Amino acid sequence: MKNFLFPLFFCLCFAISSFATGFDIKTSSIIDQPAIEVLGDFNNNWYVIGFEKPNYPEKPARFYILKYAAGFPTAKSSPVYPPFGEKTDYLKAAIVNGKVSIFYARCERVVERPDMVDSRDGYKQIPKILRQDYDPVTLLPAGEPVTVFDENKEHFAASGIEIAQSDDKSKTAILIKHYFRQQKFKVILVDNSKGVLFEKSYEIKAEKDLINFKHLVVGNNGQMLLEAKTQEDPLHLEPKGNKPLKYYFFSINSKDDDPAMLSLAATVGGNQASGEPAIALLNNEELLISYDHYVIDHSPVLKGISVSKYTTDFTLTSTYDIVPDQKLLDKAASYQKTRENGLEYLETRQILPLEVGNFMLIAEYRRSTDNKDKVTSAVTTVLDRHYLAAFRFDEQLNLKGSDFIDKKQTTQKLGYAFSFQAYHKGGDVYLLHNEDCESDDEHGLYLLNTLLPAIGGGQTTQKIVHTSEDFFVSLAHIYTAGNRILFTEEKVVDFSAEGSELKLLEVKLK
Repeated sequence: MKNFLFPLFFCLCFAISSFATGFDIKTSSIIDQPAIEVLGDFNNNWYVIGFEKPNYPEKPARFYILKYAAGFPTAKSSPVYPPFGEKTDYLKAAIVNGKVSIFYARCERVVERPDMVDSRDGYKQIPKILRQDYDPVTLLPAGEPVTVFDENKEHFAASGIEIAQSDDKSKTAILIKHYFRQQKFKVILVDNSKGVLFEKSYEIKAEKDLINFKHLVVGNNGQMLLEAKTQEDPLHLEPKGNKPLKYYFFSINSKDDDPAMLSLAATVGGNQASGEPAIALLNNEELLISYDHYVIDHSPVLKGISVSKYTTDFTLTSTYDIVPDQKLLDKAASYQKTRENGLEYLETRQILPLEVGNFMLIAEYRRSTDNKDKVTSAVTTVLDRHYLAAFRFDEQLNLKGSDFIDKKQTTQKLGYAFSFQAYHKGGDVYLLHNEDCESDDEHGLYLLNTLLPAIGGGQTTQKIVHTSEDFFVSLAHIYTAGNRILFTEEKVVDFSAEGSELKLLEVKLK
């Protein structure tokens, strides 16, 4: 970053007042790292990984563990030691079993590193994955590195990992993804007070399809749900449209029984085509799979949203089709280009499990348009992320209510800052989103909250906080700890090699 910034651990943290009652707002000082990965909360402290960007293949990035007390009264920084070498590559980090755990790949020869850091999803060939734990108090290494994957023992090459934690943070699930032309994967389940419950490799019995894992979720009881989709083999390309797209789902319980498997074709009946599925594990241990469906492939007009509940062995228990009603169509009319019996560019973005088997499904208008300048021929991509449609269901999969949240967010370069994130406290749902960025300018934004109360009644939207002159709240992710929510704040800087500055924003519900 710039040399006039104070080092992280000498910076004073300060608070800014909230604009809406019911919130306590605090923000950290600027983080003296060009990129970060937030791990979340542990013992009333926020933990963050800071690292250089980009991570050059010939020169691995340097990494730091950053620790902030809740509310940011203090901060501590420690470099990751021992540092990664030229035969390694950082993968992910998480707080696992009371330690800050960093997972990284390692090869035996430097010439193998390009294959290990292939940027294409599923094409990496990682021979070994290690985990180095760090003490959350001192931030120093706790013991020696531990091998969590070795291709010589597992008999397949890894392509990366996914890490998921349960809502109550009691369980951590780690998925070792396979190189896409191989037919095995590995799962590790950790109880965050007792240690590893099991680790096991499984055969992929997916009708010889080549698949790529996309999502992983884990429940409070250790139940896991994995989603994968078919992908093409670039060495054996088939004629376009000859092989239909399919999705595969794997259900694995905490007893490490063989996975139950479900497959769904992208064509859902007649000439309808489905979008990317959304998955969730509900708090009554049921599995939930939802997909949007359209009249034809690549059509922008949404015909409906199919929601299905399953037991852990994929026995279908109930299903519901959300069809746009006239009330929703009327409210969204100003955003529609065609006047068909459907909604354009509306897609499911989040399934939020609530108490028992209740949940909320939230869909958002998302559209990307390329505009070509007639004089310079330069192409500018305009990102629209507009209104939300929220549907509340009970444990019997009955639709209990729906809400239309009118928001307008259009930008050319700050698309990742917009959109929304949903958080719940009991049955009350908080939809957090930024104001629109007028004239493609990030200055002067408000972070907003739309409350959808569990007891019904009208929604209310409040301004939570006005960000500083240059910073805006990034809603790519949020991190929750009880009644505290952590965001990243970002500032686009044209004169910086990294392109942005970062700090943290904590919103506490009073």
